[in-house]
Amino acid sequence: AFGARTQFALLAFVLPAGLLVYERGRIKEALRRHRVLVWVYATGAVAAAALAAVGHLSNSLGVYGETIGGNLLPSGLGRSFADHLALVAIGVGILPMIVGLAWLLAGVVRPADRDDVRAFAAVGTVFVVAQTAQVTIFDLRFGGGGGFVHDRYLLYLAPVLLTAFFCAVVDRQLPRWSLVLPTSLVALGFG
Repeated sequence: AFGARTQFALLAFVLPAGLLVYERGRIKEALRRHRVLVWVYATGAVAAAALAAVGHLSNSLGVYGETIGGNLLPSGLGRSFADHLALVAIGVGILPMIVGLAWLLAGVVRPADRDDVRAFAAVGTVFVVAQTAQVTIFDLRFGGGGGFVHDRYLLYLAPVLLTAFFCAVVDRQLPRWSLVLPTSLVALGFG
């Protein structure tokens, strides 16, 4: 994925974060159950540290190398995050966006019995939040201001949100309280 789109370096952080959400914060159990992944990440961390030591870590991101320095939490992040979610809602449909994200959030709070559903909810939630945050931060820092949105970077959310929407449709327990946050964020973004 990184070879296709440099921004997908984010996925290197989404996977372990999603696993921690899936394991419900039990770090020791997560490390024990995913030993091979731990070794892969340890090797990657050593390689990243070596690149940083010789001053070439940013070069590994190509033209996006400058994005790993500077202010990583620019002002206006919350408002712009909502604007970006509203734009996604226009693209995938308001109902699929809100219900899909609500189903993902509900799946984190009250995990499903099935491992595959629980895993999708955990990784999907982390991905949607992280990808939206990444694009929002990029747009605030490099978009020239004025509320510019690189919507092409948000298109990767569509398959996850649409799949989550269909999961919500077939789920016996429909999202209720988890609808409040996505609905509020999208309404704020449209406002």
